[in-house]
Parts: sequence; C-alpha cells; structure tokens
Amino acid sequence: MTIAAIESRWIDGSGGRGDLERLVGRLGNDIRQFALHTLGWIRVQEVLGYLEIEFDPRATHPASIAALLSMVRGFERASTLSFVKASAYTGRSWVAYTCTGREIDGLAEWIWAVAEFGGAPIVPSAITVSDLPDRAIANESDPDLRYVLGTWRMTGGRLDLGEPSPWPMKSWSGPRPYVNLKVLRRDCDGQIVFGAYRPALTSLWETEVSDRFVDARVTESVPDRALAQCVVRSALRTLAGGQPLAERFAGPCLRSDGSVEELDWMRISLPTASSATGELDSLIVFCRILSLEERKQMIGCAANQQLTRPT
Repeated sequence: MTIAAIESRWIDGSGGRGDLERLVGRLGNDIRQFALHTLGWIRVQEVLGYLEIEFDPRATHPASIAALLSMVRGFERASTLSFVKASAYTGRSWVAYTCTGREIDGLAEWIWAVAEFGGAPIVPSAITVSDLPDRAIANESDPDLRYVLGTWRMTGGRLDLGEPSPWPMKSWSGPRPYVNLKVLRRDCDGQIVFGAYRPALTSLWETEVSDRFVDARVTESVPDRALAQCVVRSALRTLAGGQPLAERFAGPCLRSDGSVEELDWMRISLPTASSATGELDSLIVFCRILSLEERKQMIGCAANQQLTRPT
C-alpha cells in the first residue's frame, strides 16, 4: 500500500503563507469556502506531482495574485511537477485550466487574465467625452441652468438636495424637449446613484425605466452600459475637482426601446456639498442637445487648433 503525502498551503491577503487553523481555530470545507470567498485567500495543494490551485478573483487581493504568479513561474524548475489544474470562481460556477509542468507560461497568463475579473469592470465605449471650455458655462443662456447656477454660486455650492422635494426640482420650469436635469450622489458604498431625475420630453428612456432611476445605481439602471460608465466617470471627476465641469457627450446610444440614437449633448455638472458634513457628496447635472450651429462652431474651433498647433 502506497501512502501519498498531501501538502496543502494557503496564500493569504498579504501574499504570505496563511494559517487557517490558527486564524479560525478549526478546519473543514466550510472554512475552506470562508477562506476562498470571504478572506480572498488562494489554496494550493500538491500530491504526487499533481498540483491544484483554487481562488476567487472577486475576493482575492493583488498581493495574493502576485505571490501566486511568482510561485507558478517557479514551477518551471520543479522537475517533479507533472500536471497542474487551476480553478477560479466566476461568481456562479468554477472554470478550470489544466496543463503539464512544461506549460507553465500558459498557466500564468490564464491566472493573470482571470484575476482581472476581480477588478472594476470597464465597458469600452463608442461615446466620445470631451471637455468644453469654462466659457461654455458662462455663456449658457438656458433659463433653468442660469437659475440653478445662480443659486449654486450664492450658496457656495451648499444646497439641500434631499428628499422628499430635492432642490432644484421644485424650482424647475418643467419638462422640455432635449433638456434634462438630474441629481447624482454617492451612496453609502461610494457608488454613484440617482438622487432625482427630471427627463426631457424627448427622453432616451421609456417612463417605466426612468421612474426606477431614483435611489438606483447609475451602472445598474441606465440601459446603455457604456453611457452609464461615462456618467459615473463624469460625476467622480466633478466631485474630485470641486468645480463646475462642462463636457460634450457624442456617439451612439442604446435607447430603452431597443433603438439607437446618435447623441451630441452638452453636459454641465455642479458639485454640491452636504449642509451637514460640508463634504462634496452630490452634484446637479444639466444636459441639453447641442444645436447644429454649435456643432459647426466646435468643428471649426477644432480645425483651427490643428492648424495653429506648433510642429
């Protein structure tokens, strides 16, 4: 009868060797799941030249992945290693990669690629976002924006945007074609959510869709995923900068009815501070479609900048 030694080890959140029994006080399958999915540790087990790796990309830590990759690259010098199986949890099931001890490069690439699932998702966007000069805000003549901007300046950016009647909705002139106004804020997890939303009469979203926006995360409620990420990035930039921001959003957008519309919008964001804490935690966003004349002027200005740019 042959007895095979099984060596089990854990890579902890700092990339070092973790001791589950010492940390928790006992071992078992439930503790294994706790280590993988809650602690974000990586399990490595070897028996008779067979190596098994398990990790959860959504829970693991960068230092743990770095330590695992360093370990994997060292396997190339291990003549006793014959077969490797790496498994990663997708959030619903396990996916696996198998290779021999002579195919470690492919294993390292797979681990690196799968580990990216644990990062914040980035949606490649066909929407172009470009900054507009400060004069775009100063020269904007829309009466609703002028009222909002005047009040924002008068209060030093400290506005009451809370429920049940979030300012500035109660002072707005009402829905119009090609103009919308919204309040965005950070939730308790730091995510950008809708605080209030007043759609245009020509809204991209059907009423039953936009009615669900308030208190919902932008990335989970806006039908066009790429536009949602652009909106979040704009909001975070505005809060970080602490100053009004004027942008142009242009490109194809998926409407909630399944049709596609070419956007060309001006977007003006005003950061606001909580009256309770004084911290910038929300913003008012005014959007309107750019006129054909404005688009022509922007194209002309861009062309002039190219001609006058030094070589």
